[in-house]
Amino acid sequence: MRLPKFNKPPVVETVLGVQFPEIAAFTNVHFGLFWVMIRERFPRPPQDQPRIAWVDESFPYRPVPSGLNLRLSGSSPQRVWYKSKSESELIQLQPDRFHFNWRLGKGEDYPSFEANRERFLAEYEGFESFCSDQRLEQPKPCLAEVTYVNHLVPRDDESAVSLLQDALVGVEFQSMNAPLGVPERATFNRVFPIGDSKGRLYVEANLAQQRDRTEFVLLKLTSRVSLPEDGSLSFADGLTMAHDWLVAGFAAVARPEIQQERWERTQ
Repeated sequence: MRLPKFNKPPVVETVLGVQFPEIAAFTNVHFGLFWVMIRERFPRPPQDQPRIAWVDESFPYRPVPSGLNLRLSGSSPQRVWYKSKSESELIQLQPDRFHFNWRLGKGEDYPSFEANRERFLAEYEGFESFCSDQRLEQPKPCLAEVTYVNHLVPRDDESAVSLLQDALVGVEFQSMNAPLGVPERATFNRVFPIGDSKGRLYVEANLAQQRDRTEFVLLKLTSRVSLPEDGSLSFADGLTMAHDWLVAGFAAVARPEIQQERWERTQ
């Protein structure tokens, strides 16, 4: 598919990830041993985080039961963050996931998906080597995932909630019985299937606050592609497919005028 390009994309963070069946023998000790291997590139002290829940992009759609995804403390390894010195790069590791984050830093520009993809694949290959050296079973990718986080910052003459309406297709603040005007809070939530039941694209927009408490629109897109067990779609190709659908979806939900005026769309 022909993808749009932007001179000034509003992206502030990207996450490239892979999910695989849990490595049964992985313990908390392995988190520390893995840090020894990558410490030169990710020297910040590791940070413990709650686990990301297992994702099953099956069809037809099955709602996820409400409630917390609880794990008893100490029952199994959770998730660990490894940060680069500048904290613009981050590896997330848990026994059934491996993610690579890029975060926008001061004076930086988005490095392109291709550059992030190559960096992620290199770090993931390093994790595969680590598993081999530690005599752990090799991860078997079953889901490729790409997330883009965008900050849509309103101009001086507009509010964040009005920008939400002006920026996204299908958002119109209307009332059938009374002139309520623009709401105080608003959200945007869409889920789209990818191709022939290959995965899903999730689009969410909410109002958030900057450090100075001024509001902006936080637009998050997550694309997930299931990887067949027969190997007919490789992990690397699934990652590219997830990215391409995400970028095409971004252009489809954003109004054309804002793409041209603020993000300088070139194609």
